[in-house]
Amino acid sequence: MLLDAHPSHVRPRRDSPKRPVVLHVTSCFAGGVSRAVRATARATPDHEHRLLADGADLDAARHDSDFTSVERLAGGPLRRLRAVRTAVRSDDAPIVHAHSSWAGVLVRLVAPRGARIVYQPHGYAFERRWSLVAVIAFAVEAVLARRDQCVAVLSPREEHLTRRLHARARTVLVPNAPTLRERVGADGSRGSRRPRIAMIGRACPQKDPDLFVEVVELVRCRVPDLEAVWIGGGDPGAEERLRGAGIEVTGWVEADDLAPLVDRVDVVVHTARYEGFPISVLDASARQVPVVARDIPALVGTPIVRAAGAAGLADTVVACLRDPAFARAVAGQGATLLRTMNDETQRSAFAQLYQHGGAAAEASADR
Repeated sequence: MLLDAHPSHVRPRRDSPKRPVVLHVTSCFAGGVSRAVRATARATPDHEHRLLADGADLDAARHDSDFTSVERLAGGPLRRLRAVRTAVRSDDAPIVHAHSSWAGVLVRLVAPRGARIVYQPHGYAFERRWSLVAVIAFAVEAVLARRDQCVAVLSPREEHLTRRLHARARTVLVPNAPTLRERVGADGSRGSRRPRIAMIGRACPQKDPDLFVEVVELVRCRVPDLEAVWIGGGDPGAEERLRGAGIEVTGWVEADDLAPLVDRVDVVVHTARYEGFPISVLDASARQVPVVARDIPALVGTPIVRAAGAAGLADTVVACLRDPAFARAVAGQGATLLRTMNDETQRSAFAQLYQHGGAAAEASADR
């Protein structure tokens, strides 16, 4: 048995007309990726969504109604290739939506000619600091970019990178949207509570927990009673370094528990080295929490307040903590971002994405 299938979690809807099927494939169903996949399903209820994945949030997905089936993508690379091949070549020929780099490789290696492929990198792996791994990742992406597919890009920066890989790539700009409800009436005051800053995301090299540690240490030099928290979990070594610096690590957080944690934060500091576009920034903005972000290409052209290096981030964070008017202005920049990155704009983009994904396959089949 190639798939860790759970028949009790297959929810056929026999009383409704047959809908086009979307098979979501990812090997990192956790954190921002899992929230993005769920948001995709909720934004396109006219499609039936199935999930073939692995990750910390997979068990939770079995208890909600986002997907008609949930199956674990288990085993090593060869076993996963066979599992994806079986799923992609199923009789109902779904649109296959591959999320993140590894799933993109698996799907595009085994999908037959004419398959309806949507690839969403969620931040290209070759954007890591210059290394042999980054060079190999770029070469692999450049080869696979020539497959018939539609690429879901999250920002103009990601679209530019996609066209570097293949000048004639078919792309659709799909803005992320917050996964948390917008909070109304927050005044930004913390009362007698100690000042508190946070980073939201997986504790992994991409999110750069070491930079967050540097920022916390610099801010504490000027705000000694500062509390700091990493909302999420990940690499044990990264978690240990964070805790060793006096930073609370929550571990993986279910969606229902995220909003109360964010609401207790005065400033969200986004330290990632690279991104497609970070949902955590949108979630913090929806809860009216000021966001101070590392100056990375994915955020260029947005109203989000950015700073370079640990010192620049720390200076801006301290300004937010000491000056309520400045903090409200920074939060206001997040509110401006949500005018263009929200559920409505996302639904429209997904409709176009799945239409283009199907059109790409039909064009390929006709050649």
